[in-house]
Amino acid sequence: MAVNPVNGNIYVTSTTNNAVYIYNAAGTLQTTLTGATYNFNSPDGITIDNSGNVYVGNGAGGTVKRISSTGTVTTITGFTRATGLATDAAGNLYVAYFSASAIYKIAPGGTTAGAAYISVSGPWDVAINSTGDLYVTVDGPSNNINQIYKYPSGSTTPTTVVSTGLNSPRNISIDSKGNIFFADCNNGAIKLLNTSGTVSTIVSGLNTPVGITQDASGNLFYTSFNNNLVYKSTASGYSISPTLPAGLSFNNYTGVISGTPTVTSPATNYTVTATNGGGSST
Repeated sequence: MAVNPVNGNIYVTSTTNNAVYIYNAAGTLQTTLTGATYNFNSPDGITIDNSGNVYVGNGAGGTVKRISSTGTVTTITGFTRATGLATDAAGNLYVAYFSASAIYKIAPGGTTAGAAYISVSGPWDVAINSTGDLYVTVDGPSNNINQIYKYPSGSTTPTTVVSTGLNSPRNISIDSKGNIFFADCNNGAIKLLNTSGTVSTIVSGLNTPVGITQDASGNLFYTSFNNNLVYKSTASGYSISPTLPAGLSFNNYTGVISGTPTVTSPATNYTVTATNGGGSST
């Protein structure tokens, strides 16, 4: 699933109905993309660039469909199953080609996959942060890896940012602050990797969460595949003042303080402020 940055509409792919459903921010169905115009065959991954162009991984169709902001459909060939898609600031398209164990990078206007950009076993989804770093979820059922990799901007050499506690990580989304949200599918959870490198569970008890995305206000949307549902978590957060001593970290999404102080500091009063759609309180 993806949010259109131009109008805030939410796009949801349906592999069983060979369609893409478009909802407004209130959750009301606006349009269904289906039929011969799009020729979807088990559509899977989806992303939308800053100009409103939509890219859909055409699962069993072996292609990626590009739908321009004016409705023109272009086919990008060379894939068997494109499970994850992302675009960078320059308009390059990155495709997680699950069955080929590769990430492809396609220049703006390109219509074929070309050579693999990165070789990685079992990539499911890709996301790019504001500085151009590429993040890849690696799904475990095919290779028992269950990790998240980071490829620094312009590099094809990864570092592992999450290596334990995952069971089939699927889609991934990055907010404007660099916090990473991802669906830990077989653990039934939505998790957060914050900018300090700490992983926390923010939603649990879900039935096969797969898709995840955010809107411009920071509201989080995620799917329950087996329940045919889309959930919304309203943007909220926490802040603390003054800054905690070295060795302690504060989770701005959960309000949890973790770690062990590494320096001695005097007794200090700290103020924690919680914020949501209704306002804020200390």
